[in-house]
Amino acid sequence: RKTSIGITTRGILPDGSSPDLGVVYADVPEKYRAKIRYIPQTDFPFDGEIVAYGDNKVAITNLDTHHVSGIIIEDRSLHLMMRSIFNLAWAGANEK
Repeated sequence: RKTSIGITTRGILPDGSSPDLGVVYADVPEKYRAKIRYIPQTDFPFDGEIVAYGDNKVAITNLDTHHVSGIIIEDRSLHLMMRSIFNLAWAGANEK
């Protein structure tokens, strides 16, 4: 569905947590496959994620099996702030 509406994805993951993207994106054109970079596990020892999407949304999720929780914030300024922080982290993360 993301392909049909033109959504691309970039993600930063801790080393050692790489999903098998060949299986996940087997039938997806290269342009729409997730671009992944990696940081040391010691720099991000959390079970959660932060996702900036749309024009004004930020989702913060705790995926700890003992306490799964999350929140979606709809605010353009916070969205742009998180995108800027992500872009800084992306520039410093490693490609594999």
